[in-house]
Amino acid sequence: WAHEDRRARVIGAANVLSALFITVGLGLVAVIQALGASIPQILIGLGIVNFAVAWLMLKTLPTNAFRDFISILFRAFMRLEVEGLENIKKAGRAPIIALNHVSLLDGALALAITEEEPVFAVDYKIAQAWWVRPFLKMC
Repeated sequence: WAHEDRRARVIGAANVLSALFITVGLGLVAVIQALGASIPQILIGLGIVNFAVAWLMLKTLPTNAFRDFISILFRAFMRLEVEGLENIKKAGRAPIIALNHVSLLDGALALAITEEEPVFAVDYKIAQAWWVRPFLKMC
């Protein structure tokens, strides 16, 4: 997300911060071990801290983690290739993307290929299904 002229500096700063956190974490683990904590206790504590930091990162990053995950799945396992995305921007402020077949994957596909936040028109009966609601809330 850094501009091209600053990207190398941002990556370098991220690497320095990463090394700093690794060093501080190592020091904290050494202190906790010296206080008598067992290895399973330390691993459980590190796991809890890891989940908390991951959640914080996902909330802080300027991207949609669910969208990125779906995009990676489509591109890696289904070999999705998209051509003509520049035409979506040319279409104006609120283009309509009509997918050419009906599938439960169409919504995820539209989410994966667009950069803007899409608005979905979903059949009422499908939207009421218990297994669809969590996905609609994510989008």
